[in-house]
Amino acid sequence: MNNLDRINKALELAEGGFFASKAAQKDALDLLNTVYSSIRATYHDGLCDQFWSQFEATDVEPTFEDRQSFFDKIEFPYGLYQVREAKHAEMFGDVWAQIKELVDLRADLKAMEISPKQVSQKALIAQQERKTAGYVKDNGFRANVNFHNRWHDCVSVLGNDFIRVDWYRTGKRVSFASVCAEMCQMVELWESKGMPNMKDWSWEQIEGFYSELKVAA
Repeated sequence: MNNLDRINKALELAEGGFFASKAAQKDALDLLNTVYSSIRATYHDGLCDQFWSQFEATDVEPTFEDRQSFFDKIEFPYGLYQVREAKHAEMFGDVWAQIKELVDLRADLKAMEISPKQVSQKALIAQQERKTAGYVKDNGFRANVNFHNRWHDCVSVLGNDFIRVDWYRTGKRVSFASVCAEMCQMVELWESKGMPNMKDWSWEQIEGFYSELKVAA
């Protein structure tokens, strides 16, 4: 299971805007922490390679002060729950945006209600849609962000029932129009690049593939 699959699985566990049990919530938070650990390890290893390569090129050993200064820079929080923007944003450098999305999504999932109540009709429909989608051939397209929605039963001031659908981008509420616009951009780029099969790509590869969209934004 890659990082994108782990995030999607965490969102599935919160289907309908609540968790069926405390264990389900814990599983979702553990999945996010695994994604965090993966990103942290990759970034940590890259910094280590950079640090040691500068000394290998000159055959000069780093001083005690050099080592201590470097070790201070890579003392990343062990768990996602320990990450604080004010304290760690600068430390994570280029990958902070990814970490921040995980932090926000974790807070969103952590705040959700835990209720063993019967699954709503809307949730049953959503589950069936996912099962149906599983029978459709995977064309290899993957996005570098996670979108999901929540349905809410509402009653107007006139007493009429209606459903409101809220859309979220990696845990943050956004407009449906912005979801469509961003997805269209990604699909157009993917098609222009020959529609590569990204099924087995890592999160980092998918991020790199869409990097030019970030530059153009």
